[in-house]
Amino acid sequence: MRVIKISFLFAMLAGFSSCLKSKNDVAGTRNDSGNVVISIAETEYIDQDDHAIGSFYAPFANFDFTTPATESIQFFSVHIAQPREKKINGTLKLTITASAGNIGTPLPAGAITIAPVEIPAFSGTAIDVPVKFTVNKAGLDPDGYYSVLFRITNADQGIISENAREVEVLLHNGKYYGRFIVETTVTDPLGYLKITKNTKPVLLDNLSYVAAYPTSYVNPSFAPYASLVPDQNYLVFFDEYFHEFANFTTSAPQALGLMVDNLTTGTTATRYILLSPTYHVNASGTVDAVYNSLNGANYNVTFTNQLSNKYVITENGKRTLEVSYDVTLTAPTAGGTTASRTFHVEEKYTYHPIQVRIWW
Repeated sequence: MRVIKISFLFAMLAGFSSCLKSKNDVAGTRNDSGNVVISIAETEYIDQDDHAIGSFYAPFANFDFTTPATESIQFFSVHIAQPREKKINGTLKLTITASAGNIGTPLPAGAITIAPVEIPAFSGTAIDVPVKFTVNKAGLDPDGYYSVLFRITNADQGIISENAREVEVLLHNGKYYGRFIVETTVTDPLGYLKITKNTKPVLLDNLSYVAAYPTSYVNPSFAPYASLVPDQNYLVFFDEYFHEFANFTTSAPQALGLMVDNLTTGTTATRYILLSPTYHVNASGTVDAVYNSLNGANYNVTFTNQLSNKYVITENGKRTLEVSYDVTLTAPTAGGTTASRTFHVEEKYTYHPIQVRIWW
């Protein structure tokens, strides 16, 4: 009898497994045919974040609302996943529609020229392709706030994810703003406070746009923020990993601070805020000053030639910022003491392929 029961149990499990296989949910398509799957990368990213840390990311398109008169703007990325047995044949053609979003005012008629998106065949298992459309800026208000709802309505190959086929993108007037991946190296002549090629996602933006931080963090004498009207040439460093929804007051110094390893107590490192940088970029894109984001004071740094100290825009969606400088600060040493010395800072910022942000 025991052998019969075990055999019957195995049969039930086998049947149940077969039923599961016939109902696999691939990217919300309810389809397991091994097809090419098309989705919007930002929508998937936000969905994963909401299930992980709940930071309420929103997609952004960052560009200057005034010049040039027309520009090709990156609004989002299409994610294409293809199995080994099924590949794109020739060119994948996508039809995308745009309609008024739910935030801000509607865009002026004809502001965006929507065209079919064509993606050439590729050999890998997945690829993210930036989607750009031409924007006519003639009717855009530099102080305006817009959003656009994009939707993939048709694909001539593969299947479209029902869970990630549309995205609402907020339009941000900011020539230099955006989400970046920064690589930071700091050296200390005493060897106590340092970091080497540390990478993380950060925002470069302005404090008046970071709604979580009250005006008490803005020095009224700091010209760009005196009236809370942003000057786009001042770029505040904002670390998205160091924010707290429950307590903005305690999170602000950490989120605005450049973190290094503190080795003053031995080999176990603790975090230490070395400085809170706001970079000023002049008309030619050169970084010519570094200010304290918490009080507006000028750090009076000395720029060095290890890096270019320039903000370079190759095209919308491709931007870099490099800075290298020496800064004199009073900071911890061993035994609970402090000492003034000159630190060397090198930072390389690369525009993040996924332009989402937590505060908007």
